[in-house]
Amino acid sequence: MAVLRVLGIMGSPRPGGNTDLLLDAALKGAEGQGARVEKVMVDRLNISPCREHYGCLDDGLCVIRDDMDALYPRLLESDCVLVASPIFFYGLTAQLKALIDRCQALWARKHVLKQSWPGAGRKGAFLGVGASTGGQLFDGSITTVRYFFKTIGVEYSGELLVRGVDRQGDVLRHPSALPDAFELGARLARRDPAGGLTETGPTGQSRGGKESMTHHLEKSARALETALQMEAEGKKFYLEAAARGGTPVLVKFFQRLAADEDQHAARAREIYDAIKASQGWPEKETTFKHATTLKSVLDEAFEDMDADPAKPSEAELEAFKNAMAMEDRSYTFDKARLEEAGSTHEKSFYKALTGEERMHYLALLDSYEYLSNPQGWFSRTERWGLDG
Repeated sequence: MAVLRVLGIMGSPRPGGNTDLLLDAALKGAEGQGARVEKVMVDRLNISPCREHYGCLDDGLCVIRDDMDALYPRLLESDCVLVASPIFFYGLTAQLKALIDRCQALWARKHVLKQSWPGAGRKGAFLGVGASTGGQLFDGSITTVRYFFKTIGVEYSGELLVRGVDRQGDVLRHPSALPDAFELGARLARRDPAGGLTETGPTGQSRGGKESMTHHLEKSARALETALQMEAEGKKFYLEAAARGGTPVLVKFFQRLAADEDQHAARAREIYDAIKASQGWPEKETTFKHATTLKSVLDEAFEDMDADPAKPSEAELEAFKNAMAMEDRSYTFDKARLEEAGSTHEKSFYKALTGEERMHYLALLDSYEYLSNPQGWFSRTERWGLDG
């Protein structure tokens, strides 16, 4: 059986922003179903606006030569298409709109030249992010994306619309946006029936008022899917970084962090399986136990470096910075889950998890400062010795 191909089109000019994070979650959901995913960052492409030359009416080809040349076949060959955009003045971004307008060439192939078209069954979804609470915030963008999908032969199968999200990282504090995006991507890859509208405000609550217990458990399961994905990515990152070798601090510390990620994932999987088996959230307090403390691991690594000093490479320092950013993202996501937790045992899990992530972040920061500025680190940590 052929592998499903999912194309994600990121219309925001801000890499790593709310729209990008939302699209990544959706693509991870699709990837979890076995799909092969690809993400296109529209702002990084050279795409000229449509200039109405109308050459496409003769042969279905645009007369403008730019990055759309490589994008046209991908639009037609993908089995599923995800379009993600922030809302600028109640519409899509200019970069994304230019891409869509240039699909006039595909419209001409289909409707003027009557060329053969991709088969039925291709599906698409829209992810919209906006700061405003205006009632028609997403209406114009939805209409544009619907007609874009119709032009490229894709069925409009669902949408996730997130309000009250503006500053970079706001979506990480949203209680349901990332799990909802993950589920949308998974549903698209499973070829589930059209899912209709999912629209949430900054609190994550739909327009129906207080959520039911069933809905809360469904949302909890989606959040755990995202958490499991984050733990898996964290373990992979730490193991790969440790395998590349380097200073004892990096190797020993990252091996320990990978083991921690494993422990977190095992507990999250246990809870997830119980919820999916309709047993509810397990009535069990969560604690994470370790044979050694992070401090002892670091102290041992620091002693090894004192005995055999070695200047860390730029790549090693970059690994620590990337690890800090990763732990901070996980902490922000899980902290939002803690704040909306519905039971004592759910609170216990997320409290334990955020505690681990904050401990990881602070230990990474301490190690980074030790490696990048040893003299400053010693002055700070042993400043008592400077007082005479």
